[in-house]
Amino acid sequence: MQAKHYLVFQFVFIWQDIVSSQGPNAIFRLENTNVKMTIKITPNVSQPVTTIRLDRRDGSPTEIVAFIYLGDFGYEIQTAYSERLILTTSAQERIVVLFMSGLRPSDAGMYQCWDGALQATIIENCGQKLIIVRKPNQPIIFSLTKALKGNTLELSCNASSTSLPADHGLKQAIVWRDEHNTIIGIPAGEKFVVNPNSQLEIRNLEHSDIGRQLTCTSSEKAEGLATTPVSEPSLPYQIRLEGAPSEKDVRLTPPIRNKAKIIRREQERLSYNCSAECEPRCTVQWTFETLNSQTPLNLSDPGVLKLRVKQEDHGVYRCIAKNTFGEASKEFKLEVQYIHKPVLFGSGPVQDKSCIEVKETAKLSLTCLVDALPEPEISWKSPDDKELSAVASRPYLLDNDFPNNHSLQLLLKSVQLEDSGGYICEASNAVDFVYVMVNISVVGPPSVVNMYGLQLYPVYFRDFRQNVTLNISFVVKSVTEPSVESVRSKRIDSEAIRFENMTSDVSIQKRTKKERRYYLTIFTFSVLRPLDIQDKDSTFTLTLTSSNYSRDVQFVLKDIGPPRPVTNITALEITHEAVQLMWIPGPNGGVEQRFNLEYRCLNNRICGSNWMPAILAVPENITQANLANLKPATEYEFRVVSTNSHGSTESQPLLVRIGERIVMTTSVPQTDQRNLMMAVVIFSVVTIIVVIITIYELVQKCK
Repeated sequence: MQAKHYLVFQFVFIWQDIVSSQGPNAIFRLENTNVKMTIKITPNVSQPVTTIRLDRRDGSPTEIVAFIYLGDFGYEIQTAYSERLILTTSAQERIVVLFMSGLRPSDAGMYQCWDGALQATIIENCGQKLIIVRKPNQPIIFSLTKALKGNTLELSCNASSTSLPADHGLKQAIVWRDEHNTIIGIPAGEKFVVNPNSQLEIRNLEHSDIGRQLTCTSSEKAEGLATTPVSEPSLPYQIRLEGAPSEKDVRLTPPIRNKAKIIRREQERLSYNCSAECEPRCTVQWTFETLNSQTPLNLSDPGVLKLRVKQEDHGVYRCIAKNTFGEASKEFKLEVQYIHKPVLFGSGPVQDKSCIEVKETAKLSLTCLVDALPEPEISWKSPDDKELSAVASRPYLLDNDFPNNHSLQLLLKSVQLEDSGGYICEASNAVDFVYVMVNISVVGPPSVVNMYGLQLYPVYFRDFRQNVTLNISFVVKSVTEPSVESVRSKRIDSEAIRFENMTSDVSIQKRTKKERRYYLTIFTFSVLRPLDIQDKDSTFTLTLTSSNYSRDVQFVLKDIGPPRPVTNITALEITHEAVQLMWIPGPNGGVEQRFNLEYRCLNNRICGSNWMPAILAVPENITQANLANLKPATEYEFRVVSTNSHGSTESQPLLVRIGERIVMTTSVPQTDQRNLMMAVVIFSVVTIIVVIITIYELVQKCK
């Protein structure tokens, strides 16, 4: 295409030279000026009338301007020219002078003499050519060679003339200017040269030339005119070296630095336009890259990336500009911030607002899994809206559905009925707040709860020598409302079981605890029938039922008497002169009991073997005591004597050895002790022998 333009321009210049040589007698004028043309009519004419006609040289018919009557050289001007044309003639000199004012483009052409009026012929060498010089059209710059580094770039200024007639033959005058509007190439310099064809040569192209902008203007040289109209400057031609694009040639709009991180939230919009300044022209293509693949994006406009951001859009977006020499790119990483509703997992997935049924005392583990970016804060809340202590666990569900998963595990080691209710897992980050709830229903048989003032004791004491009554209040724990299905009693001296009549023998009343302890029911059990000495040591069994569960609870009715012995006497701490004891009280026999601590020494040579009081009258609510001022390295026996107004009982004795007066000792068996003593003796003997030998050797050296 560039070579074709070059040939066209060469042809134009040659054609212009030829035409100009054909009209040396032309007159040059500008628009809206005046002209005086003198035409000499030759005598070799045959007709009495000569016409002056205008040939505009555009293929249109000639137009009669005036009639010249050769007899007296009178004339007649055509109406179209009567206002602007003045004629003077001379019969003696056979000349016609045309004076025309306010020249128009349509006035340009060859004013010729024609022999005759209608059937006329051209009179040779009789006429005058009028050329109206006009402002050329805005030029266009074309490159004639490729812009390669180190080569010469040739530019042509293509300027089309508007002067008339078309065969005016005027030569163009091309002026080249740089971005500073400075004329370049004339005179020739090291960088810019204008060749004989008015083409601009930019020599030894280098990277510093990239971006320079060049323009050209055109005018036409005309004899007799000091100045001629100059065209508008051409559009700037920007020098671009042909080759592979570089990173800076790739442009993203709005501008961002290469490999920047862009943050968007889900459903927000993202729009970037990619273009490239390349020579030759580049094509652009957006690609999307994840950890595993790079995929070209199929866009309606290859350079325009528009997204309504989703989680799966997270990744690297790259714009690649490519031409025949190579390619370059710019990219950015899109971080999509989001938070999805938590997902619960127990033994499997747990739906939101679903109900999990768990048996009482079982272990329950719930993991709250949240897919979110940035990392969310996760918490568990109990049915009473208290934040629970939970354990951050490593997510066990790692797949494409949870690329940024975080979790918090709720662990209930032994669930109780009161743990029933709605548990909420909450999660939040910069994007949003989300939560999920699960209802936990703890099921199991009803059970008795010991609350202050409402305990169900294993033994109740009554004085059977008086009228005996029995009224017991206790608390039962159950999710659904419990009831007492039956009451049975069994005497110690009989195998027979008595089923108490629920109306005449016993009475059961109940009321539910209010507020949040809906699972607690208070029962009041009363014996209506008379109790006598035969009921002593009887065991009462109450069968509690709730839903599909039942449970028996028992207590024994005993006569008032001495307390039962304490059990589980334990030495909590033993030092070289003291011991700390703990015990479990037995039933108090129906009245308040106290404890006396006694001891005796098993080493008769140090102390006596009789039981001696250590601490007296310990209240029954105290179950620990510290005994001091004991003799070291001595074996003692300790016992607890329980007493009340009806008598006393003694516990089994506890054997304790009080340690030596040292900070730390290690118990060594007797056999090992003998072996240790033997080793010490042998070591001492060997040491003495070595010392004697050493002294002997020193004495010998001194001699």
